[in-house]
Amino acid sequence: MTGVHIADRKMYATDGHRLHWCNTALPEGDYKIIKLLKRSLHIEPADMGTFPNYKRVIPTDIEKSDDFTLSDSNLYSTACKLIKWLPGDKAINLDYLSALYGQNWEISLAVIHNSIIAHSLTRHAVIALMEII
Repeated sequence: MTGVHIADRKMYATDGHRLHWCNTALPEGDYKIIKLLKRSLHIEPADMGTFPNYKRVIPTDIEKSDDFTLSDSNLYSTACKLIKWLPGDKAINLDYLSALYGQNWEISLAVIHNSIIAHSLTRHAVIALMEII
């Protein structure tokens, strides 16, 4: 990720496979990421071109939901539970789950959008699933 987009009091960031968003009080616009730390983000206003249509990416076709908590102590067992929970022809890049560590997440499956949607109290994410062939 090199930049973020702020609209409707929410900050959006994507790398093409994941979309993360959270509430913010910052002014609307595009921002360049100056420094990315584990718990903070340093940004400055910038013209980043056209940000992807994030509204089109957020699924509404929820198939099922469950609660998952990812931490260092339960990473393997929770990842196994999540993988078993997905349909048989779907998989997830486990590296993408690292952004979800340390919080309780309600995870929903959106089959038509081929993704999972994760919601915590303050953060949200859409993660694209992989097809197993």
